[in-house]
Amino acid sequence: MVGYKLTGRKMFYVFNLDERVPQDHILKRISKVVDSSFILATLCVPTTATRERLRSTLS
Repeated sequence: MVGYKLTGRKMFYVFNLDERVPQDHILKRISKVVDSSFILATLCVPTTATRERLRSTLS
């Protein structure tokens, strides 16, 4: 096909990160004692639709 190139390489790979990272890795030990749930709330900017849905449920 014109404009279509087959490279034979995968663009995405599926794997389980828990299987790849050793159990004694420093970041796994840190994540057990530190609550990081605030990160998603801080970084997640709600869209207009989400804001409208929240506004309607709070009213």
